[in-house]
Amino acid sequence: MVNSKKIKNLILFSLIFNLALAAELQAQQENTESYEEYALGEIVVIGEKTPAVREVTKTTIVTAEELKDKNVRTVAEALIYVAGLRVSTGRKNEPNVSIHGLEQTRILVLIDGVPYYETKFGRLDLNAIPIDNIAKIEIEKGVSSILYGPNSLGGVINIITKKPTEKQHLEILLERRDYETYRTSVSLGKKLTK
Repeated sequence: MVNSKKIKNLILFSLIFNLALAAELQAQQENTESYEEYALGEIVVIGEKTPAVREVTKTTIVTAEELKDKNVRTVAEALIYVAGLRVSTGRKNEPNVSIHGLEQTRILVLIDGVPYYETKFGRLDLNAIPIDNIAKIEIEKGVSSILYGPNSLGGVINIITKKPTEKQHLEILLERRDYETYRTSVSLGKKLTK
């Protein structure tokens, strides 16, 4: 036979527990309904690059025709001919570019307007970029850091690649140079339409 006192205590305990649980749920509902979330809204900032900054910045453009005329093979070789730039060869035969005395780590390198950051060795090896597929190179010297941020204290080098045309394009380059060096390049492209 079960003790009636134990049953009464069990029923009383479950009743108190259920009442406490119901009170807690009601308090949570009241707390969530007692305030509203404040929405800040959307802020849209629209502006154009300041023309005054562009007037102070010195921009040099090296076209594909100039690259071909100078018979250069890499971007580093092309930058040798730009006034205000100094290209020297460092360790591991890597080029070091400086603009107005500021080293390459203070120069922002863009490829088609997109910043390129070398994550393994700290700076981009400009000898690794061939000029076969380059339309032009824009070099900005001056106050470029106002437009592009702190990574461009020395200036900006924007490498713009060739865009494909509607017609299929094929270009093959075979070259033999001094000291048994060879260079081969194949470029094939066509604009894809949707």
